[in-house]
This record gives sequence, structure tokens and C-alpha cells, in this order.
Amino acid sequence: MRPGQSRVRGEIGVIQTGRHDDLGGHGWEDGLRTYARAQLETLSAHPRLVELVMSRPAVTTGNLALMESLLTFLQADAFPPASALDIVYSLNELVLIHAVLEAGDDTAPGPQGEDRRRRHLAGVSAEDFPLLAEAVEANADRAADAQFEFALDALIAGFADLRRKR
Repeated sequence: MRPGQSRVRGEIGVIQTGRHDDLGGHGWEDGLRTYARAQLETLSAHPRLVELVMSRPAVTTGNLALMESLLTFLQADAFPPASALDIVYSLNELVLIHAVLEAGDDTAPGPQGEDRRRRHLAGVSAEDFPLLAEAVEANADRAADAQFEFALDALIAGFADLRRKR
């Protein structure tokens, strides 16, 4: 085993041992929400893991077993395996991009995540950009995970629409 390989395996194991066994008691929409939130929560609790996961996607027995259980869960609700795999990858990509934005960059000073987005648009001229200024004001006090939840809901709604069309 190469130096650091044990640490990498341990870090990847953190994702595999998240709250993924909670899926069985939910409909597919709530199960996917539970899965995505658990993944994001795990990555948010281990910010150094985000860079590792982005640079070295793991194909381990544990990850493959997790994917198999997700495909089984979705197939029980009439998603064919190919569509179910697309759903899992889509959710994982949503989680990863939000985790990257939350973790930030050691070289970028200041806040990360939602706070960084708020500051980025703070002071937008309402005269020059009225709709953007209105949107920034409307979102000023929203929860830190609001953007993630919005994207998650939109993604799941899209999956539901595709399911109805089949």
C-alpha cells in the first residue's frame, strides 16, 4: 500500500457510512433527498475530503455497493437501471458542486458558500440592475442551504417529470 493510501481509504469510507440505510422507509423523492443531504452533510463536516473526492473518484467495493443499493431503491419505483444511474450521478454532481462552494479555497479570503455569494452581489445598483437587486434583497435572510434545497427540489421534480413521461 502506498503512503497515504490508508488515509484515502478511510476518508472515502466516511462517505460510504453516511445515513444511506434510511432510504427504505421513504418514497423515492424523499429517499433521494435523504441521500443527497447526507452526502452533503458528510462532505461539509470533512472539507478536506471534498478536494480528495474531486481529484480521485473512488471505485471501491463500498461505493459500488452503495450505488447498487440506490439503483435497487429506484428500480423498485419503476426507474430502469440506466435512468437510475443517471439520477445517482446527477445527485452526486449536485452535492459535489455545493460541497466545493461551501469548502471554498484556502487561497480565497473571506466567507465561503452562501455568505460568499451574498457578499459577491452586495451593493448591486438597484437603478442599473433592478431585478438582480430585488432578487439579492429577497434572498438576504434565507437559510444557508436554501440554494442547495432549491436545486435539489428542481432536480427531483425533473426526475419525476421524466418518470411520468415513460
